[in-house]
Amino acid sequence: MNRKRRALVLVLAVVGLLALAGGVASAYPHSSGMGHDMMGSSTTTPSGGPTSPAPGPGWCWDDRSGAWVPPTTTTNPGTTPTTVSTIPPSPGPGWCWDDAAHRWYQPATVTTFPTVTTPPGAPSTPPPGDAPAGSPGDFTDVPMGCWYGPAVTDLAGRGVIGGFADGTFRGDLSISRAQFAAMMGRMMGVQPGGQAPFPDVRGTWAEGWIAAMSQRGIMQGYPDGTFGPDQLITRAQCAAFVARALGLPDDWTGPVQFPDLAGTWACGYIHQLWQQGIVSGYRSGMFGPDDEVSRAQAAAMLWRCGGLAPFAAR
Repeated sequence: MNRKRRALVLVLAVVGLLALAGGVASAYPHSSGMGHDMMGSSTTTPSGGPTSPAPGPGWCWDDRSGAWVPPTTTTNPGTTPTTVSTIPPSPGPGWCWDDAAHRWYQPATVTTFPTVTTPPGAPSTPPPGDAPAGSPGDFTDVPMGCWYGPAVTDLAGRGVIGGFADGTFRGDLSISRAQFAAMMGRMMGVQPGGQAPFPDVRGTWAEGWIAAMSQRGIMQGYPDGTFGPDQLITRAQCAAFVARALGLPDDWTGPVQFPDLAGTWACGYIHQLWQQGIVSGYRSGMFGPDDEVSRAQAAAMLWRCGGLAPFAAR
């Protein structure tokens, strides 16, 4: 009997302990997730990154204001919106997310370069590098002894050509038909003025120069009536303009000196200038009539005309 009582007492004790444990658990219903409840739900993105998807293509995330910026303020508009999950945290305060390039960038490092050409109807302002230099001949990128150095130094000193605000000449840059018209006009001592007969020239910065060159029969336009002032000038076009200014004929009865000139429209003009020592070809034996003309080449060509009328007057 004593054994049965002891067994019954043991069973009642176990039941009591279980009931007590249940009461404690019911008093703290979230005890097993206490850390989660104290910190809150993990719904935010890492600090310094976007908190929502891009509203549309090309939008930029501004980490400083914590908002997406419209596409009009980004340098490279994207084509596909980027989701938050694919955007890494910002490298630091003030950085912007470029949705097109898929990278963060610092706005302070973005550089805006000046437009070299001037569209029709724009104010009469020469593009960078066309206006005569303030300090003639002092170009930091024209080393002594280079093949076009004497031409650039001399023409800059006479106000025929100019440089850029940073003190460079940038002789390897190609020039436009309008820029060459201005260079030729200054070299010849021509005063710009009049209305050009080309509709795409009116109101542009070089209209006066192009009009003056056109009135003298030196520069011509295209069959459609346009001039193409912002088109890059070719070696053949340069040769034709200079030859007309010198009064040279457009025919040539001698042997063709450059194989790539056979049958071309400017063959006669180019050979006339070659005979005068004004132009030359490449080491390959070719002339490259359709090649673009660099600032250095244009300066050298005009400089070689310095002793010939009408350029001798300058």
